[in-house]
Amino acid sequence: GTWTPAFQNVSVTTYDQQFGYYTKIGRKVFFEGICSATNYNTGDSSAIGIGGLPYTISNTTEAYAITSLYPEKGVNHDVPKAIGMTGNTYMLIAKFDEGTGQNTSWYTYSGSGSHLRFRFSGHYMIS
Repeated sequence: GTWTPAFQNVSVTTYDQQFGYYTKIGRKVFFEGICSATNYNTGDSSAIGIGGLPYTISNTTEAYAITSLYPEKGVNHDVPKAIGMTGNTYMLIAKFDEGTGQNTSWYTYSGSGSHLRFRFSGHYMIS
């Protein structure tokens, strides 16, 4: 099927690319897409999120979305990871320390450039 990814927690007035595809097999959802905006509130200190996933992520710790993420524009390439928020239909973009593998902080809209674009693919469990 298809779905429409959207940036979460920020006012966006212009998307220049916004599409996604998914396949559901049993309780597993496989997804991919691109979300790109050129006009949004760069003063917003909220964590960057991509929402609109086609199904709600299961509310168990085993259900986190596993995502490959490529930040094409707007953030540096400090090992960003998308973390699916259990019980929700969105992911937040985290900075990870390569040495420890730990989430060190969240990417924010205020820390991004004037054009924000992510390509991504992944999978997650539903209830």
